Amino acid sequence: MRWFICILLPLIGCGGDSSSSFGGGGAALVAVTTDPSKIDIQDRTSVKITLKEVNRSGIVVKIRFSNKLEYAPGTTFLRVSGEDRALEPDFNLRDGNRRYLVYFLRRSFFGEIPDEEDLITKSEEGELRLELTGRERVQNSLVEVDVDVDDPLIANDQEFSLENPGFQTEAEASISVAS
Repeated sequence: MRWFICILLPLIGCGGDSSSSFGGGGAALVAVTTDPSKIDIQDRTSVKITLKEVNRSGIVVKIRFSNKLEYAPGTTFLRVSGEDRALEPDFNLRDGNRRYLVYFLRRSFFGEIPDEEDLITKSEEGELRLELTGRERVQNSLVEVDVDVDDPLIANDQEFSLENPGFQTEAEASISVAS
């Protein structure tokens, strides 16, 4: 019996790159990647945020990155079931040395809501894709993602502020900008 446990434990451990592992919980499961993860100034990286098991109330996707990168307007698309929906961030704000992009995504974007009592339901997997442009040199920086439940009792323009972003990293991917 002991040898069975010794063989089984390495198989169930969590490992791998943090840019491809799913994190999160009540709002949605989330993973993020950057491609390429090393760019030159004025070049772009593609950020892909994969979302699964989206909460029935909808979600708030918050993305935080260095202010040495900049969001490229017109590059955000939400892909669900092979179809793209063009989006723009509800907030695109800068705070000191960081930038925040915030998207409020309705649950209906991810497919029909089943007639179940569960707040968390299996939904279509979605990919939020956007591009960031390198503006200044930065090494070993991160693109971080936090996903929260969209509170239907609070207006979206009141749910996020730079003074209190309520940001807890659930997924991250590395990014560097060379000169």
